Amino acid sequence: MPKISISELFFAGKHLINSATNGYVATKGVHLEKWRDEFKRRHAGDNDKSKNTAHQRARKALISLKLVEVNEDIYSLSDKAT
Repeated sequence: MPKISISELFFAGKHLINSATNGYVATKGVHLEKWRDEFKRRHAGDNDKSKNTAHQRARKALISLKLVEVNEDIYSLSDKAT
């Protein structure tokens, strides 16, 4: 699993939920581009490259921990995360 801080993982997961559900808990997912754009908009990284790297690490960690599921670039919370 890639090296990632707990705060990056929490940030990515939280914004996956918010992007996917507009603040409401639901089972629908979010497209990768929408999730990445929201992550980058709110991340405090110095530039797009660092923001993209942080998002990629968080995304991989969430998948590795089975907290999110992906189907054709649509990401949703897994049963384990809810």
